[in-house]
Amino acid sequence: MEERYILLGGMLNAVLSAVIKSKPEDVHYEIISFLSERGGFKIAKTFSGLLKKNFSNECKYNFVNTMVKFKDEQFDSIVKMYLSPKGYNDTISTAIPFMMDAYERYDLLPQLKVFHSNLKNGKIKTTEKTLLGEVENYITNLEQKKTDNAPIGLPLDWPKSGPPCKWSGM
Repeated sequence: MEERYILLGGMLNAVLSAVIKSKPEDVHYEIISFLSERGGFKIAKTFSGLLKKNFSNECKYNFVNTMVKFKDEQFDSIVKMYLSPKGYNDTISTAIPFMMDAYERYDLLPQLKVFHSNLKNGKIKTTEKTLLGEVENYITNLEQKKTDNAPIGLPLDWPKSGPPCKWSGM
């Protein structure tokens, strides 16, 4: 079993090395999008280190979306930054509320409510016409999940701890 994790770790390093060295940008995006959908905590941790590198906003969108899955102090500070007026980005920030709802991140409800208020009063400018209404729905959903005491985020060993998945351990 441990050999499998060593092999996966080596494979992850090889794929991420290919991402960093590859051109054109659409190759980055496709690989990162694939890893973002299936990636666990290790990939999110790696992505957090790549945020300051020269990647497109579309790639960074996937980096942050992967981090939202997990309740982690470092990841949460990144998410909070992108929800603030100073850190808002029309490409990266717009999916965060959706991901918060999808992964039951009601622990970040106060930040989402401030984000909503900043959108509403114009402190955050966006070209996304439906974002304000969507955020209102996500707030309602997250408040219900909080009432239901739903588990927050994915377990740090996901997808290993979740349903059977051939991507376990990533």
